Amino acid sequence: MERPFNSGLALGNFLTLIGTMNILITGGTGLIGRRFINTVSGHQYTVLTRSPEQAKKNLPASVRLISSLTELTTLDIFDAVINLAGEPIIDKR
Repeated sequence: MERPFNSGLALGNFLTLIGTMNILITGGTGLIGRRFINTVSGHQYTVLTRSPEQAKKNLPASVRLISSLTELTTLDIFDAVINLAGEPIIDKR
């Protein structure tokens, strides 16, 4: 049986190897987003969130928080966009 391609290099390790990036994250306040930001250091993060005040409590002070994409004049400043936003299954907001 043929095995699927696996480089053995996780996204976090890859981002560490390529240097500092400016990254926009949606879903950055969720379980995976918070863990990602706290684990993969050395980058500049902007998090799109519905609740910037609540996000300040859970994310490093260096993270820029925005509540709407209209707060940005361009997306060209970002090297990457990571979408971790998902449907809440517990709260059903």
